[in-house]
Amino acid sequence: MQIEIIGSTGAGKSTLTKNILHANSNQDLDILTSFTFVLRKSRTDWIKNHSVRMVLLNLFALLACLLSFRKNFELFRFVTKTINQFPASVSGLEKFKIARIVARNIGIYEIVDYFSTEKQVVLADEGTIHIAHYLFVHVSVEPNVQDIKKFIDLVPIPDAVVYLKQPGAILIRRTTTRGHKRISGNGSNNVSKFINHAAKTFEIIEESPIIKDQLLTVNGEKWEINPICSGNNPILSNALNIVRSGINFRNG
Repeated sequence: MQIEIIGSTGAGKSTLTKNILHANSNQDLDILTSFTFVLRKSRTDWIKNHSVRMVLLNLFALLACLLSFRKNFELFRFVTKTINQFPASVSGLEKFKIARIVARNIGIYEIVDYFSTEKQVVLADEGTIHIAHYLFVHVSVEPNVQDIKKFIDLVPIPDAVVYLKQPGAILIRRTTTRGHKRISGNGSNNVSKFINHAAKTFEIIEESPIIKDQLLTVNGEKWEINPICSGNNPILSNALNIVRSGINFRNG
């Protein structure tokens, strides 16, 4: 089962992922991050140097992305068109970086989808849905609603999506403190625009009929999971229990 955690910059995705891993470290559940999964399957997870691990991860993911080219052709064409239409404020180097991240995230998804078993849980806080943050969130332009909907139609969707939702004021404060490479000058007005555009992007994703039945929304201010009706969806019910374990670990 693939679970992707999405949310704006500074929402706490990595923290929630770590809490879930800690909460289940002594359980029988086989749960790990998507990065670790790829390195383990390639038998390179013994390497400790972070830079080397990331180089290997990107290489394996790129290969998997290329092998899925036919399957994801329409998505790749859409992404290429979107990147070519980026505002002038986005440099050529940044465009290349975003293209690489897209390829990496798609490749990792394909590796996990092919090799994972029903008993494994793979967590991603940089997955296929989060590609939307790179494609549509910019300071100088509003996110295009139709483009986001088109993206959701084309992108591979994990078994469950967890939207970690934080109040705008918290996200703006955290982003101002940390800084962000895609916010020119990091001025307060630019930070606010960036965060507001991110919130709009994720709200469109949250409301998508394609995502709705696989979505859990976490109130990051209160660290509560919004009420859902999982019905007869055992995957979403399992994801709910897994996410709840991470929240309880944090609160406990």
